[in-house]
Amino acid sequence: MLYPIVDFHCDLLAYLAESKSATPFQEEVRCSIPQLEEGGVAIQVCALFSETKKGSTSFAEAQLDAFSTLSSDSTSFLLSIENLSCFLEEDEPITLLTKRLSKLDQPVYASLTWNTENRFGGGNQTHIGLKEDGKCALECLAKYRIALDLSHTSDQLARDSIAYIDASSLPLPIMASHSNARKCCDTPRNLPDDLIQEIISRNGVIGLNGIRHFTGKESRDILHHIEHILTLGGENAIVLGADFFGGLNLPSLSHLYPYFFDEFQNARMYPQRIQRIEKAFGKELTEKIAYKNAQHFLTSLTLKEKVSLS
Repeated sequence: MLYPIVDFHCDLLAYLAESKSATPFQEEVRCSIPQLEEGGVAIQVCALFSETKKGSTSFAEAQLDAFSTLSSDSTSFLLSIENLSCFLEEDEPITLLTKRLSKLDQPVYASLTWNTENRFGGGNQTHIGLKEDGKCALECLAKYRIALDLSHTSDQLARDSIAYIDASSLPLPIMASHSNARKCCDTPRNLPDDLIQEIISRNGVIGLNGIRHFTGKESRDILHHIEHILTLGGENAIVLGADFFGGLNLPSLSHLYPYFFDEFQNARMYPQRIQRIEKAFGKELTEKIAYKNAQHFLTSLTLKEKVSLS
């Protein structure tokens, strides 16, 4: 059976911004428009991505320009932010963050960091927690109803952020757009059980990541991640966040190569992955993972008018 797909994370925009010759129809990006359409992806969340360094905001601006040009007959595109350095460089006044975010059509989510430390806190390759500017950022995200993404935080930043949200009574949803379960594959990019449970208890979502290094030795190991999240009560929290990317000059990720399994190389291969999930878990849960959980979460962010699957 074919299901409409909602995918919570890809890096198409960074690919388009990095090269003047890049187009959204080129296969190397793994989430090109033809690949998305043939894979049955009805909604694709596209991340604005910048490393924390000089020029991070100008690279994000180029990605916003690329986002405005995306068009497909069968795939709708939503925006997200992977690293708030996209909208505030390290030496800029914190007041600019609110001003810049206010100009955006509501992104689905934002992460405070990427892999390393920035002015907001520590990325997943650190043990650094929430900083004062990070507290301001959380208040800003709550103001604009942008969910907090925990996929690239350190554990300490994630826990500090949750504590601050509760202490300040911020109406801020939390989620992980493209992370698996650390219990099944031990890497800092995957979630420990206590953070999985926090997301579940707050009606957030967890996007299954397709990168080999975060899945396990074999493609079918993704089923173990699903099983584990289910044992923690996550039936209504599991979504898809394949993290498809390609054609980017990111030497810091070279240790992850080859990035994807042969049987899940690009968005065109979603039907095969969904078929494997359905065979293991049945139709009802597969529908939830493919699109129903995602649609419910997006609607809760007041994005109702943008998430039709018809």
